[in-house]
Amino acid sequence: MLQGAELPLVCANPATCSPVVWKWYTKHGLAEKEFTDTKLLITWMGGPYGIHTVKPVKTLDEVKSLKIRAAGPSLPMAKALGMNAVPLPATETYEAVQKGTVDGSIFPWEAMQSFRLNELLKGHLEAPGGLGAPSFVIVASRKAFDNLTPENKAALTKASGEAGAALIGKAWLAADERGREDAKQKGQATETVTPAEFEKWKPLLKPVTDDWVKKADQKGQDGRKLLDDLEAMIKAASS
Repeated sequence: MLQGAELPLVCANPATCSPVVWKWYTKHGLAEKEFTDTKLLITWMGGPYGIHTVKPVKTLDEVKSLKIRAAGPSLPMAKALGMNAVPLPATETYEAVQKGTVDGSIFPWEAMQSFRLNELLKGHLEAPGGLGAPSFVIVASRKAFDNLTPENKAALTKASGEAGAALIGKAWLAADERGREDAKQKGQATETVTPAEFEKWKPLLKPVTDDWVKKADQKGQDGRKLLDDLEAMIKAASS
């Protein structure tokens, strides 16, 4: 269910979204249902995905002419948009670009610097509202957690949850900003998909959201209601 936060147009700012996603996930009792064998300590969001390419692009038609590395939550999004998506682990992307196996990758800005991809990918395209974002969790063995002293449990709990999500979310936003600044220092320009162009993308992205809603419904949840609540909570936190 946490994948609902990874959908396109949901989370565009990890600092804002991370504590909100924790509150939403626990508010609806989803953590207890999905983490039955472990103790969920923190959830947080990475930065929004961008499309980073060997040459600058501005439209979906231009992107579709290239081979784009995608993985995890970005893969169904890339396929829905009709991209020539190449599934690859993040660690293999640099070499794949060097060899011409791919012409670009879908990544948050943080990854562009940490994997040194700004050295090779000089075109950067962002979408209004974001194309989705990765989610992360920290869990502990339930047995190990239960065996902690009351003092240690309290300390770990205090550093986890919403407070931990907020702390990591801010750090992730700062890492994204460093990645963007790194590209800027290299003389690279970042483009944002124009509103008119993005109107062509939205109906293509809708099936990705619909698929999550359907899967949530199959698990006994009201997927549409859950997603509406998450989006409303993020909007309130952003205002």
